[in-house]
Amino acid sequence: METVLPFIGVGLLALACPLGMVGIGVVTWLIARARGQKRDLSMGCMPMVHGAQHSSGAGVIGESALREEVARLQGEVQALKAQTNTAANNG
Repeated sequence: METVLPFIGVGLLALACPLGMVGIGVVTWLIARARGQKRDLSMGCMPMVHGAQHSSGAGVIGESALREEVARLQGEVQALKAQTNTAANNG
């Protein structure tokens, strides 16, 4: 029995890091689910094929929305410049 204890200790020490990483992942997943987040929690190190397709489709939608937002903001800037020029000419 005494000869087995050092091997068990070394085995547990070798498993400490991977088991800790799994534990951190599980806790992170549980916290995200408790907050109601249902998105992929991957860090992007090993993207899945379906995940890459999904994110590229979402990027196109986001890109068009950003272009519309930029155009709207540029219109607001032009309107503010016109107001400033009008105020400077009147005052």
